[in-house]
Amino acid sequence: KRVRFSNYQNFLNFLNSNRERLQQINAQKYKLLDGGKYLIIQDQNKDRYQFELLENNEIKFKLDNYIVLNKDDEELLKGYSNEQKVKYNIERWLKMIEREDYEFAYNFLDNTFREKNYSNLQDFINYIKEKNLGKYKLNSCKVASQGNVNSAQLELSIPEESFSEKYYTIIMKLGENGEFSMSFTED
Repeated sequence: KRVRFSNYQNFLNFLNSNRERLQQINAQKYKLLDGGKYLIIQDQNKDRYQFELLENNEIKFKLDNYIVLNKDDEELLKGYSNEQKVKYNIERWLKMIEREDYEFAYNFLDNTFREKNYSNLQDFINYIKEKNLGKYKLNSCKVASQGNVNSAQLELSIPEESFSEKYYTIIMKLGENGEFSMSFTED
């Protein structure tokens, strides 16, 4: 199972670097699952947070649903087609880049692709910053599937900027429980 923070210092770093965004969270919807054991809250940006009530009255929480999926997302994915799973995972990966969670985005890259193109995390970060990918949003995604290997043609652009389109092809292998590995090329 994927873990969001490997230690307390990483958690504090996340809070400090996301302080402004976290302070602006405004709950828009909520859902109770398993008789109230889980509370899922969705904010104005459609980000979802999970709170789990443990037997000793402690609360376990997840601050995002793009790196570590919450119970609601896991259930949602079970009903998705391969094409829907690919698009969902691409949106997750782009959100990692937008939120500067580069290490997690890097770890979702296919091992062979990663070793060939980005021998270390800093090389990957340099590419992302050079291409300014954190500002881009997904405009369209056309997916073709053959078994567990999927190809997606993406069009990305920066909102409010004319002629900012970028085109990518992503090859993605789907795993269990929302796991995936991917490679990409800029077209």
